[in-house]
Amino acid sequence: MKKRRNKNSIILSMLGVLVLLEAAGCSAEQNRDTTVGGTEQSQETGEEDMLTADDPESPDHEETQYYLSESIPAENFSYTIEGSEAQGDQIFTIQNISDQDYSYVQADILFYDGNSQLVDYYAGLSMYNLFAGSDQILRFVPNISTEQYDHVEVLFSGDRMTEAETVDPAGVQIEEQAKVQDGRIVAKCVNGTGTDLSTVSFRIDYFKGENKVATGYTEASMLAADRVFAVSFEAPADGWYTPLPDDYYDNWEITVVRAVPLTAE
Repeated sequence: MKKRRNKNSIILSMLGVLVLLEAAGCSAEQNRDTTVGGTEQSQETGEEDMLTADDPESPDHEETQYYLSESIPAENFSYTIEGSEAQGDQIFTIQNISDQDYSYVQADILFYDGNSQLVDYYAGLSMYNLFAGSDQILRFVPNISTEQYDHVEVLFSGDRMTEAETVDPAGVQIEEQAKVQDGRIVAKCVNGTGTDLSTVSFRIDYFKGENKVATGYTEASMLAADRVFAVSFEAPADGWYTPLPDDYYDNWEITVVRAVPLTAE
């Protein structure tokens, strides 16, 4: 009987220890903290703050933005395509005859024979800052010569100029300009508009005598009021992007066509 009593006492003691350990474990579980990114926070709070792929703040939750250009009616432009005997490329001259300014225009050209059968296609003649009433001259190299097709259809697409606030571009003065050794035209300018500018757009027209033979554009950005700065225009090039001969033009004219203040959105 004495041994039984000792055995029962031992069993009861062990059960008591287990109960105490279980209670302590529950208490520790309730109070247990975890460390995330060096910051201590409760496990419950950490689970609530955890980002998932469905959470808009999750790195995996990203919105995809698509760029879509719109079709532009062909009647907004007049254009000609002429072959260049000296260079072997073709010259595309376009004028914006609408009252809409365009920041970007792409021309895709379909070539047809005398039976109105499609014989070739050229994609991606690109024009920037094609303002109402202005014209541009581009050169390109299609797969066929002017003798190998009868007529064309040009598909136009692009972007209309945004309605951003602008200032008088005449406030940007061109103080000096010259042709440098590599064929570029460089102009020294000053922002005399009295305001900080986000962008200034320039057009250059190249002439042979009285005939306009090439055009070009460039931009300058982030210009404080009274800032003195320089811009340059690449030498006119043929459809292979090779600079045209030095005597292709004999004079030029630079025009400031648009000035957007820094505060404009």
